[in-house]
Amino acid sequence: MLVTIFKNIYALSEPFHTEAATILGRIKNGNSRELCDLIKNEWEKEKASNLKKKLPSICFSGKFSERDDNKLLEHSGLICLDIDALQTEDLDDVRGILENDKFVHACFISPGGKGFKLLVQILPDQETHISQFLALEKYFNDKLKGFTSTIENKRKLRDGTEKKKDESQGEFLRVCIDPSGKNVSRVCYESYDPQTYYNPDSELFTEENKEEKLEFSSASEMDIIDGLYIWIEKNDSY
Repeated sequence: MLVTIFKNIYALSEPFHTEAATILGRIKNGNSRELCDLIKNEWEKEKASNLKKKLPSICFSGKFSERDDNKLLEHSGLICLDIDALQTEDLDDVRGILENDKFVHACFISPGGKGFKLLVQILPDQETHISQFLALEKYFNDKLKGFTSTIENKRKLRDGTEKKKDESQGEFLRVCIDPSGKNVSRVCYESYDPQTYYNPDSELFTEENKEEKLEFSSASEMDIIDGLYIWIEKNDSY
């Protein structure tokens, strides 16, 4: 399974290709341990984000000539999923669920220590990559629905008021797979986890979910929608 590693997030070309197991060995043995320790101990979000950008950037889903969906040379048959913003007391329980799942090929803690990255074997086909991501998103979200994240279930509208992001949830959002990670050239920062889990005999996940989902790619787009709702409410004649 050849995957691609770049020097950092700014490197879009000059890739290095190696086996996925080699990358997992780097993560387990601590090739980026010093930088990951700095990230874990940095309380300022922006500073931690800037430190992450210095980490090697891995595209687990294949061999790329450049870090771009259109530059995929060969799909690895792997997909990387992100689980973010976990409560500290839930880390061990979530790790246990992932390590006992027949589809999890590998699992390791994120650089910030508040989430997990997991690898799953899928069909080595770029055409089905997104539909398989959507199926895996549903599969793991169902397994994780009993856990609450550290993300508050609210957002501020343009008029200064607040509303829930999801009316069906409580004060904090449920733990879920990061929905932004569906593209084939999705980057995973190299982490450090001496407990890195690796199951070379994990089962192949073949399900697809071809449902199209209405998504907003940024907070600014949500603000536009919220602004439109407010405008409509104030202009009954529209």
